[in-house]
Amino acid sequence: MKQEIKDKYTELFKESDLFHMKDIMEVNHKPHPYTVGPRHVTYASEHGGMLSPDVIRQGEKANKCKCAAKGCTIPYDEHTADTVMFLQLKRNGTNEEANAFLKGISDEVAADGIDGFAMIETEEKFRITGDE
Repeated sequence: MKQEIKDKYTELFKESDLFHMKDIMEVNHKPHPYTVGPRHVTYASEHGGMLSPDVIRQGEKANKCKCAAKGCTIPYDEHTADTVMFLQLKRNGTNEEANAFLKGISDEVAADGIDGFAMIETEEKFRITGDE
């Protein structure tokens, strides 16, 4: 996940008294994370110097590189993952306030390629409870 997106949501969540944005990560890799190897680095250095998704695709198209995981023949674009925003509670809250905040940012989150949210428990064991 790009650092700009993480920074954007770190700032946005500073305004929330209910949630803290802990991280945004790719999870549930299918079939596994794409593995970059020495051929990718060589190809990138010969084609502009930047190893990017576009350069990886070009290298695959030119039959100069493929996923470096042992035995993998799957193209770059068929290696997928879910992008998840990990949240922690700052205090106990209600379903109503949690839903209001998360639904309020859901279109923006989806536009940034984030598939969903996951909650991480805190030492304080804050909880979301029924509406009050």
